[in-house]
Amino acid sequence: MLEEAYMQALDYPQPAQHVATHNRFRDEINQLVHAPELNDTKLRQSLSTFLREWLIRHVMGVDKDFERFVLDSKSSKARYSAVISEASCCCACHRS
Repeated sequence: MLEEAYMQALDYPQPAQHVATHNRFRDEINQLVHAPELNDTKLRQSLSTFLREWLIRHVMGVDKDFERFVLDSKSSKARYSAVISEASCCCACHRS
């Protein structure tokens, strides 16, 4: 995930906590999508509720802490450019 690579490039403090929230998000979406007991209507409602709550709690909350860190980081612009270049590279030369 690009945000996680950016955190690593900037030496964001305690990235594991932030990445853990992303992993929980992925797991919960996966569980919702693969829940056999949900019909299409229930699935759409559950996904809608979950995504709305995620946007409110994570993007408008947790990600704001990361935004402040990035804005305060003196070298963030150069590092961001490097992360974007590596993420958009078509070969595997930059990927671990």
